[in-house]
Amino acid sequence: YYEDLDWSIRLREAGYKLRLVANAHLYHRVSFSSGGTETPLKLYHQAKSSVIFFRRHAHKGAPYLILLYRTGSTLKRLFRLLSRGKVKSAIAYLRGLKDGWHAANTKKG
Repeated sequence: YYEDLDWSIRLREAGYKLRLVANAHLYHRVSFSSGGTETPLKLYHQAKSSVIFFRRHAHKGAPYLILLYRTGSTLKRLFRLLSRGKVKSAIAYLRGLKDGWHAANTKKG
């Protein structure tokens, strides 16, 4: 999750230009490898990757703005999951956010 955005930013920072191929087609089975759209596995990795991405590419001071934004979106996501009885998915999502925040590999490069 977020690897396409991460690669795009890294390539641009390395001096490469990105091009659009308007007639290209991509076929993607959504959530095929993770087993569904709101599984604990998918939500863990989605949450962790989002925090790592934003911490890696944010300007100084922005991680705390991101934390504020993520708090709002997290509350919304948790409410939706818990109202559907998906407690394990909600816990996995929170664990992913925590692990992403504390990940050692958030530095550029």
